[in-house]
Amino acid sequence: MRLSLGGTIDDVEQTLTERYAAPPAWRRWVTTAAVAVVAVVGLGWLAWAAYHESTPRVQSQLVAFHVVDEHSVTARIDVRVASGTTDPSCTVEALADDHSIVGERHFNTLFPSPLTRLRVRTPRLELRLGTDAELRELGRVAVAGIHDPDVMPFEFPWTDDATVESVRDYHRERLGQFSAEDWELGLVVFHRGRPIGIQALGAERFAQRRIVVTGSWLGRAWQGGGLGTEMRAAVLHLAFAGLGANVARSGAIAGNPQSLGVSRKLGYEVVGSHTVSPRGEPLEHTDVELPRDRFRSPVPVELVALEPLLPLFGAS
Repeated sequence: MRLSLGGTIDDVEQTLTERYAAPPAWRRWVTTAAVAVVAVVGLGWLAWAAYHESTPRVQSQLVAFHVVDEHSVTARIDVRVASGTTDPSCTVEALADDHSIVGERHFNTLFPSPLTRLRVRTPRLELRLGTDAELRELGRVAVAGIHDPDVMPFEFPWTDDATVESVRDYHRERLGQFSAEDWELGLVVFHRGRPIGIQALGAERFAQRRIVVTGSWLGRAWQGGGLGTEMRAAVLHLAFAGLGANVARSGAIAGNPQSLGVSRKLGYEVVGSHTVSPRGEPLEHTDVELPRDRFRSPVPVELVALEPLLPLFGAS
């Protein structure tokens, strides 16, 4: 399912082609997994195995295991996989004294993107990529409600059938397609440690164009308190001061005055409009732009761990 975050511009910039960045020549990632497996009375010891269907370049080691009780065991495993290996997975087996398998757990070894190191902080918010658990919690925020059900503020009406899983899957998919030529960074917005929305930043051929587009949504329970302005200011600081963008573009569909209000506060100018039909009914979409020299952040913004990531954005 494709989810539009809203605030997008023309079709060329809105449609992100599905390309993935080339991996480094060789990098080993270590993933530590704590896995609970079912056992039986008289469990003697835990065995493990790591495998990958397409290449044997997988190394693994059982670090430790602990018998919690007569029915369960936890295990800690280090898995090292050669760069370029796709979809590595592990199987953990619990064996009885006679070496018969009495419990088994399979799991995918998903390596964190280097982009997970990035932090964008304001006085009230932290923006960063979310873990699977945090994306599921974010999905529950979306399902609980973002807007009046009678009004569709997004060009693609993804909230009409959003689920916890579809929200999580969308952001995992977009991160997997991230490349310097075509990227979309869907930063989860955290308030007091809880995910409350998304502030996205995207670009195509950023190294040549230096133009970014933004889109966002915020759970209804957190709307109206200035957080929408603060999170947009945060990502604009990332774009202009951090990545060296020259122009930021956004927009809003008729019936979404809150988004345009945020844009006005931050200095955007109306540059045109076009027609969209999220639910089959034609609606006007107002296009706005903000040049770098007009932006003044209303809040202090801190960027953490950005410099080594600049080549990933085409910003080096």
